[in-house]
Amino acid sequence: MKAAFSAEVVETRYPASVAKEDPDVKRTLDYPGWRGKIVRLYLEFLDHAARLGRRRRPAATPAEFAAELGDSAPVLSEIFERARWGPDNPTPHDFYRASQASRQLLSTLRQAMVK
Repeated sequence: MKAAFSAEVVETRYPASVAKEDPDVKRTLDYPGWRGKIVRLYLEFLDHAARLGRRRRPAATPAEFAAELGDSAPVLSEIFERARWGPDNPTPHDFYRASQASRQLLSTLRQAMVK
């Protein structure tokens, strides 16, 4: 699972399950550089969270979904929002912070399933 969030894997084609739900996914996948890597990481996070029983409502914003999830979620959603809609190009450090937050959130979701 650890490799699922590496830059190399994030470069791969995005899962069809999310592509069916989000008409912007095809266009989103075309983002270059760190912007695209962060956007794809967030979409991958959404796919994993849905499989763990925490599906984002279609009308929910990233910030609204983050409020439902936990402490690391605002970090991930804020970096995603800046990458997706912000004027500045994200950095490798932004990708690192987003991937750390994603890992932590998914770990928390997995632990909640075990309880």
